[in-house]
Amino acid sequence: MKKVIEGNNQQDIKTTVKLDGGKNKIVVKATDEMNHLVEYEQEYTVGNLAQIDLNNVDNAVKLTVTSIEKIKTVSYKWDDEQEKVIEVNSTQYSENYSTSWKTYTKNRSNR
Repeated sequence: MKKVIEGNNQQDIKTTVKLDGGKNKIVVKATDEMNHLVEYEQEYTVGNLAQIDLNNVDNAVKLTVTSIEKIKTVSYKWDDEQEKVIEVNSTQYSENYSTSWKTYTKNRSNR
């Protein structure tokens, strides 16, 4: 979403921009009357994002997702397999996934 703020020949301009929850990138561009452009870019995180932890546990991968807000779904996929989606509707999800039949390559391009 792009928002244009007219300066009306003011030297100081203040405004408030509402950010959605999650990660947001704001880009501010200012052009003076001599057409000099100054640009500022910054990423902000708004609200509490879920934390995802993966750990090796007894020849399996333990996936744990925790959040202050209720988690709607968790999804994962191994390599080129179809993505699996789990309905959670809770503030925490934890499950062990067996890796005995999977081969993990550390330096794959899609990792």
